[in-house]
Amino acid sequence: MGERRALWSRVCCRSAQPPAGRYVVSCLPRPTSRSSVPLVPKTRVWSYNGSVPGLELRFKQGDRLTVDVENRLPQETTVHWSLSVIDTNSLAEVVRIPVGKTPVQVGFTPDGGRVYVSLRDENRIAVVDTATRTMVGTIDVGRNPVQVHATPNGQFVYVANQGTDAEPADTVSVIDTAAGSVVDTIRTGRRAHGVGVSDDGAFVFVTNIVDDTVSVFDAMTLKVVATFAVGRGPNGITHRPTQG
Repeated sequence: MGERRALWSRVCCRSAQPPAGRYVVSCLPRPTSRSSVPLVPKTRVWSYNGSVPGLELRFKQGDRLTVDVENRLPQETTVHWSLSVIDTNSLAEVVRIPVGKTPVQVGFTPDGGRVYVSLRDENRIAVVDTATRTMVGTIDVGRNPVQVHATPNGQFVYVANQGTDAEPADTVSVIDTAAGSVVDTIRTGRRAHGVGVSDDGAFVFVTNIVDDTVSVFDAMTLKVVATFAVGRGPNGITHRPTQG
């Protein structure tokens, strides 16, 4: 058999009938009867909208989602958002890891040992151990974090804090991976979104959606050294390593 690998991704959302990018979904935790094996009597279980596991909801990034939860269970309940691990050989989900509210993007350390997940509606980053496939902690960052990117040496993780349409944020949080905390914050431009790092880790590139710019800051001094005017509403950004 070939080498087995795992692809990590967030569970996305999409609506069947999109009303201009705004969606309302009803979530009904309640008891139900279910059997996954033919001829075996049904078992009383707890479910979401009568389904186990709950239905997968898919939306485009940037859409507004409201989830109305009506708890009909005999106990208190919470709704968790998760990170999916997909086996790239079988193309099947192998585990789903609860991480927090509205996971948006993921970023790996170069050794693949940790993955950092932006939790937009918690203003936090979830830290997941890829060996145990468990969340091992969270880190407070700026408002509504989106893209995350680790440095080539794995010492730092950069987090773009986008904010909202009404109140755009304009910062990048710098996480020290050993300390597990934010050690600095850089101001770039309004609605900072995408993050890319040069192969040598010397420079960091950040897209600013509202300002229509890309900021470049020096990773040593943490000072913005250049700002480039680009097209309207720059979003994601990537970097192609130098070809040797």
